[in-house]
This record gives sequence, C-alpha cells and structure tokens, in this order.
Amino acid sequence: MTAGFGLEKLGLVSLRYPWICLAIVILVTPILAYGASQLQFSSDIREIFRSGDPAFDQLDVVEERFPDVQRDIHVVVSSDKPFDLDDLKTLKTLDQELGALAGVRSVLSMFSAIQPPEEGAELQPLFPDDLDRIENWDALRKEATANPLIADKLLSDDGSLAVFSISLAEKNRSEETDRRLVGEVRSKAEEVLAGTNLDLALTGLAAMRIEIISALARDQKIFRLLALGVSLLIAWLFFRRLAFVAVAGIPAVVAVIWLLGGMWLFGQEINLLTGVAPTIVLVIVFSDCLHSALFGAQRVRAGSSLEAAVERAIRRVGPACVLTSLTTTLALASLIWMPHPFVANFGIVAASGTAVALMGTLLLVPPLALLFLRSFARENQQQVEKNSVLRGIDRVCHWAADAVTFAPRAISAVGVLIVLAAGWLYLLNEPRYSYASNLPENHPALAGLNAVDSKLAGANALLVVLDWPKDYNLMSFRTLDVIRKVHATLAREPALGAITSAHAMEEWLGGGVEGEDRLMAFLESAKDTSLVKGLASMEENSVLVTARFGELTSDELDPMMERLQRRLNSIAKEERTKVQISVTGIVPVTARASHEMIELLNRSLMITVGMILVLIALAMRSVGAGLVSILPNLFPLAMGGAYIYLAGWGLQFTNLVAFTVGFGIAVDSTIHVLNRYRLEKSDEVDLDTALRQTITAVGPVVIISTIVLAAGIGTSLLSELPMVSLYGTIVVIVLLSSMVGALLFLPALMETVEGWRKKSKTVSKALG
Repeated sequence: MTAGFGLEKLGLVSLRYPWICLAIVILVTPILAYGASQLQFSSDIREIFRSGDPAFDQLDVVEERFPDVQRDIHVVVSSDKPFDLDDLKTLKTLDQELGALAGVRSVLSMFSAIQPPEEGAELQPLFPDDLDRIENWDALRKEATANPLIADKLLSDDGSLAVFSISLAEKNRSEETDRRLVGEVRSKAEEVLAGTNLDLALTGLAAMRIEIISALARDQKIFRLLALGVSLLIAWLFFRRLAFVAVAGIPAVVAVIWLLGGMWLFGQEINLLTGVAPTIVLVIVFSDCLHSALFGAQRVRAGSSLEAAVERAIRRVGPACVLTSLTTTLALASLIWMPHPFVANFGIVAASGTAVALMGTLLLVPPLALLFLRSFARENQQQVEKNSVLRGIDRVCHWAADAVTFAPRAISAVGVLIVLAAGWLYLLNEPRYSYASNLPENHPALAGLNAVDSKLAGANALLVVLDWPKDYNLMSFRTLDVIRKVHATLAREPALGAITSAHAMEEWLGGGVEGEDRLMAFLESAKDTSLVKGLASMEENSVLVTARFGELTSDELDPMMERLQRRLNSIAKEERTKVQISVTGIVPVTARASHEMIELLNRSLMITVGMILVLIALAMRSVGAGLVSILPNLFPLAMGGAYIYLAGWGLQFTNLVAFTVGFGIAVDSTIHVLNRYRLEKSDEVDLDTALRQTITAVGPVVIISTIVLAAGIGTSLLSELPMVSLYGTIVVIVLLSSMVGALLFLPALMETVEGWRKKSKTVSKALG
C-alpha cells in the first residue's frame, strides 16, 4: 500500500486510456458549465449562525407575534436645515409615497407619532396633515424630540436626521424580490428628494443583503478569472512554455466547472463562504498538476521517454498528491459536523471540491501531458537550459539545504521559540464578531448604519419578551409593575437607549396614578392599532420591551446579554404571576450564536490537526514522521493567530474557517517533503544527503506551488467584503508560513531528532 492508499492508480488508467478519459471530460463539462451559470447567490445574515438553538425558534415566534418589530429597509435622510417647512413637506410626501409602494406593509417615521391621547377622543397625529397650519415651530420641535415613539429612534435630538423604517409585506423573500423592492424604495426616495438639500442613504437587512450579494457576484466574476490568470501567469514565468501552462491550467478550470455544476445539481447557493470554494479548488489542482508535471520534466531531462516519465510521476508523486487531497478533504470535512448549516454546507462544498480536484488531476494530467509535452521531450533531448527564474529558485533551495545541514539545532530552536510565542498570541485571541463586518466597506448601507448609530440610539434592536400564562389578565396594574422593573433594568445598561415600553408610554401620559389610568384606557381603546400591537400581543398574553443600541462586537454584546438575562430572571422569580422573560433580537441572538460557533470551530480545528498528523503517520508508516511534523504544521497556524491578535481582529468564524482551509492546504508541503525523503533515504544514503536531495528536488515545486496557491487565494484580498478579504489574508499567511516550515523547520527537526537518536544509540552501546 502506498502513501496514497493506492488511489493514485486512477492516473495509470487515464494514462492507458487517454482518449476515452478526455472524451468523458468533454461530454460532462458543458452540462456542468450550464449548471454553474444557473447558480444563485444568497446572503441572509441571520442564517450565518442559525443552528438548533431554541433562541432562533424563539426569535421567529417573536417576529410572527410582533410583525412590525422587524423593519427591513431604513431610509435615512439628513438635512442641514432641521424643521425647515419645505423640507418637512418633502419628508411627509416621502412618507406617503413609500407607504403606497406595492410590497410595503408599513412605514414608521416621525409622521407616525401621535399626540398624547385624550380620554374618549380620537388619536391625533403629532404633525398635522396641513403643515402650513403649524404656528409654534419651537414647541412642535420640542414635542417631537421628546415623543417616546420617535425620539432617538426615528428622529435625532437636533432634528437633522430622520429615519423612515419600512416593513415589507412578504417575509420569506427571494433575492430577486429584495433587489426589486430595495430598488423601488431607492428610486422613489431619490425622485421625491430630487432638487432638495436632503441627503439619502439606505440601510437595513434587505438593503445589506443586496449589497452583500452584489459584492459576492462581483467577486465571483473577477476573482475566479483573476486567480486563474495569476496562476497561469506564474506558471508561464517559471516554465516559459505554454505546454506546462495547459497541463496545469486545463484540469484546474475543469475542476472548478465541475464543482460549481455540482453545487447547482445539489441545490447549493453561493454565499460568503461557499464563494471562496472555487478558488480553493482552482489552486489545489494547479499545485498538484505542477508537482506531477515538474517531476515528469525531471525524468525527461534524465533521458526517460515521455510515457515512462508520466508513469513514474504517477507512481512517485501521485501518492503524495492523493494524501494531500485526503488531508485537505479531512480538514474541510470536519466542518460538516458543525451544528450550524451555514458552515456545514461550506464543509460539504469545499470537501467535495477537493475530491473533484483530485479526480481532475488524476484523470486529466496524464492524457494532457501526452498531448502537450511531446515538443518539450524533444527539446530536452537537446539539453535545453532552465530559465533564470527556476535557477534562482534552485539557488534558494540549495541555500535552505546548506542551512539545514549546517545549523539544524539553531533552526529548530528558533522554530520552537516562534511557535511558542506566536501560539501564545493565538491563545490570547477572544471570540469577536461584528454585525457590520458583513458589509462592503465604503458602501451606502454601511454609511447609513453609521449615521443612525452616531445621531440616534442605534440601528440595532434588543427585544425583551414577557410571556404570561393564558389565564392571566394582561390588562392589570401588576403587569405594568413588571414592565417598569424590566424597563429600569434595561435603562441601567449604558449601551442601551431609546427604550420603548408601556412604562415609557405611561410616563409620557403624565406618570403616577394618572399615567397608569390613561395608559390602561389607551391600551384598551387602541388595542387594534399598530402602535399598541407593537407593545403587547393580547391574544398571546405577551408584552414587548424594545431597546436600541449601536454597533457592538460580540465580545461586548454577549456579556451584556448574559448580565441582562440574569437580572431579568431574578425579576421573573420575584413575581407570582409566572411570567417568563427572555432577551432576543437578530443581532443579540447572532452575537451569542457567533461565540458558540467560534468555540466549536476552534475545537474542531484542534481535533482536525491531530487527526491529520495521525493520518500522516499512518500513510508514511512512521510514528516518528507524525511526531516530527507536529511543530512545523502548528507553525503556520501560530503565525496566523499572532497576526489576527496583533491586527486586533480577534477570533471570528471567518478566520477560523480560513485556518481550517489554510492548514488543510499547508500540510500538503509537509507531505511532499516527507514522501520525497522516504524515497531518497536508503541504507546507502546518509541523513544529510537524503535531506539535501529532498530539499533541492521537492523545494522548487513547494515554492512554486505555494506562490501559485497564495497568489490565487490572495486575489480575495481585493474583495469589498471584509470577511472575504480577511479570509484571504489568513490563508496567505498560513501558506507562506507553511513553506518556511516545510523547507527549513521540518528538515532541521528531522536532522536534530535523528542526531539525538544516533547519540542515544552510541551512549547505549558505550554503557553496554
């Protein structure tokens, strides 16, 4: 059994039947290419962290019970002339026009505010229908900025910022529907505000979703082609022969088409994570093809026929390519068991992609080599010189071999110290997630979000739900007493503001006994209005208290949630009404779930590292190989962890997925070095010679393939999406660090350990 468990022999089949294999590829690829063109994009932010946690089910129930709590689009309008009559008329027109759009269920704005209700009288709007009738503008301004329905939520204290918060009629909307509705809202707002000095920005979940999807679509169009172009260019610079570029590039393109077509067949969509899977497959195939092609080229230079060189490459390099694919697949497959479908689906897609990558390499490289490398074989019979780039890489590899054999202990010691120091920084990282980090930088939705956070209490909502048994009389003063305690608990949190509750209404209506009586009368008389339905669900015996907050990272929000829940639980225990109090909201729930996901991903990564090291030991039939590869393989992870700590990113689900992907790919270099060393080592060849031959033989391929991998995945650094850009940064750091670990740290450790072993044997003999 080989290190590839015999799977590399599929390459021998394609070598024997090259035209049949090419025909199969030519027949299948166009069908899957059509499927790839039909793929849809998805970016429902709450689905990133959704799991079996009851908190998500509870959030769905709350939104169903209080439908107006979820506002899908926020139209943010700012003015240099607060409460200017002409501007107010324009804004009132905007409120009416937005409410009349098809698909819009309701609009909340400052024009939704009412005057304090009088007993027996109809509710009166704060802003009259005819704005010209307003006589005392100062009084209206003070009343508006103190109105609990809009103050610090929909209207800033100075009146310079107004928010029109839109709830859409359809809940489970497609991306196409969201795009249409957001476009119609934007067009109508621009039409109404045209010719004024009012500035416009759109934000909210629906607007964010469209911007993220648009950025994903741009990424897919640009980065896939850019990654392929960069990889092909680098291959040409190294080899200066289009034949090698074709042998490495065609399987990579085919593998990407197969992956995307397979995603379409199995109903997958492209999202923040699955969008990077094609680039992973592209560069993995390119790397494996380069390893095979370079080994074959070396055999041709040594005088072998092309057919014999290809067969030799399959038998000698093929097992390492299979093992690298297995380790990468294992790393990615570890994500499948995550209780979060968003990450689990990425694990399925990416693990399937690495299997497709292996299939593409073994199926296509042999026939393509026979097809394109005939001229190369003839040229090498004339002893064609290698180009200057390859000569430079050879010099680097010889320098590395000299360093390893000259000072193995010093290199090992430095490597161990770096792993310990960088690993310590990795462990200092804390889970952190920011809701706004999903948004493209410098985009209108983020600008609107920042404007709301700076001028108002915040764009995010924290919901406290109070549930009583069905037989409880909700319209009682005891209910109001509990609401007061909850309101006071929220008010003690510095990060929370603009609290909306029945208690806030009570204070607005005069407070004390008079406020209680007026509130009860109002709740009874207006129970069918949207205003009261936003405070209580009479049918469900449920009350809602809402607080607003600005942008908080999960490490700030999660402790606050825990603290609030403890205090609210204490209130519930004190009450004899059997009330249940819970904290929810899209941002709070996803923040809590993000911590759980990050902890699970971190644990999964550590388990995956251990499993892969065991697999290496089994494949190499050497416990020593597994043990000696531990530190070199932890080295790139430690370097990536040190980077995110020093850069202040903290542990996020994106960089942990990047660690998993990067480690799965980075360990490939270790495997190729160990495999080549196993082939070079024999009784007649000493350790120094075997290591030197290994580094100089496999080193150029490791360097070239790492550069190709880093350049291909590194194209994602140009993404407008911060999460995707961070992912690319981490993977590039891990890959480049793994190259150093494989060519310096690993051989130095092998030399050092073998030296200790020989010294130990010598001492034993002397003592014996």
